[in-house]
Amino acid sequence: MRFSVLRACMAAVCIAACSDTSRPPAAAGHYALASVNGQPMPFVSPPSGGFYYAPLTIGDLVLRADGTYGLGLTWFFEGTWTLDGTRLHLAQFMAQGPNGTDAEAQGDSVVIDVPGSGGNGTVYGTSPPMHYVFRRSTAAAPVVTSGTFALTSINGRGEPLMLVDTVVNGMRFVDRVLYDSVTFTDGVFFRKRRAEEYASNGVGGYESYDTFGSYRGRPDSLVLTYYRPPSSGMSATDRLAVEQQALVRRTAFTTGIRVERYTRR
Repeated sequence: MRFSVLRACMAAVCIAACSDTSRPPAAAGHYALASVNGQPMPFVSPPSGGFYYAPLTIGDLVLRADGTYGLGLTWFFEGTWTLDGTRLHLAQFMAQGPNGTDAEAQGDSVVIDVPGSGGNGTVYGTSPPMHYVFRRSTAAAPVVTSGTFALTSINGRGEPLMLVDTVVNGMRFVDRVLYDSVTFTDGVFFRKRRAEEYASNGVGGYESYDTFGSYRGRPDSLVLTYYRPPSSGMSATDRLAVEQQALVRRTAFTTGIRVERYTRR
C-alpha cells in the first residue's frame, strides 16, 4: 500500500514538473552557432541571392536559468524564453515584441528559422529566409566571466587619455579617448563602448560606438570577436592580456608599442 501511494505521489510530481512551461528546464546553457542555411561557419551570403548579409563568423545563444536569454548574431537580442516540449519560445526576438519567435530544441541543438520578407530575396529591400543551427557549447568558461572594465591608462599615463598629441610640420594632431569600457556577461558576451575626439590644426571631430560581441579565453588572455565591427576598417577581433586584476591591449606601431590598460570598476 505504501509503495502504491509513493508511486502515485511521484507520478503527480512528474506530471506537474513536465507540464510547467514557466520554469526553464535543463535546456539552459550556452549554444554556439554551428551553421547558417546549411553552411558551416563562417557564413557568407551567396552572391546569386540578390541580397547581401554581412559575413557571420560567430553567433551565440545563452538560455539563462532565470528564464531570460541573450542572442548574438549581427545584432544582440535579449528577452525571455519558455520551453514546451521541443518548442522553444523566444520573446522579444528581432524586435518582434512579446510575440517573439518560436525555435526548435533538438537534443543538444537549437534551430531558429527566420522567414524571408518581400518574396524570394531577389529584389532590393527583401530578405531570404534564414536557418540558424546552434549547438550546445563545451568550451570552458574564461577566467573573466562577468564585470565591467574601464580604460584607465595609455602607456602608463592616466587622464586625459591621449592616443596622439604631436606636431608635424607646424600642425598639431590630437586624438583623445573620452571613455572606453568593456562589460562581460554570462562568460560569453561582451559590450564595448568607446568615444574619441580628435583635432588637426584646430579642426576637430568626434566618433563613438556601442557594440556587442562574444569572447573566449585562456588563463592569460581573452579574444573578443565582434558580431559586427563598429567600422569597416576595424578588425573583427581584439585580444586582451589578463594581468592580475587588469586587462591590457598592446598594439605595435613603427614608432613603438601602445599599451592600453583596463581596470575593473
